[in-house]
Amino acid sequence: MEKVREYAIDLASNVSRRLRRIIKRQMYEAMFETLTGSFERSEQEMLTGLQCADFKEGVAHFVEKRAPVFTDNEGLSPLDCIEPMLCLGQIRESAD
Repeated sequence: MEKVREYAIDLASNVSRRLRRIIKRQMYEAMFETLTGSFERSEQEMLTGLQCADFKEGVAHFVEKRAPVFTDNEGLSPLDCIEPMLCLGQIRESAD
């Protein structure tokens, strides 16, 4: 469970909420799409994301070796963002 928590904190700290929403939606919807359709949608999301302020901030924080300040994460700590992810980890852990 500790590994799940560490991974969730890393995602919440280094990935914008916008991108986490897109990733979750793509993972779910991919089950109902063809590989080609999924790839095309992913490519469109990527091209849209490259124009986003959070993409620029993601690059800047990596290059400058500092914590990111994503526009859609303002006022949230990483722990505010991980509760749904931890719940998923707890469900999977209890099923094992």
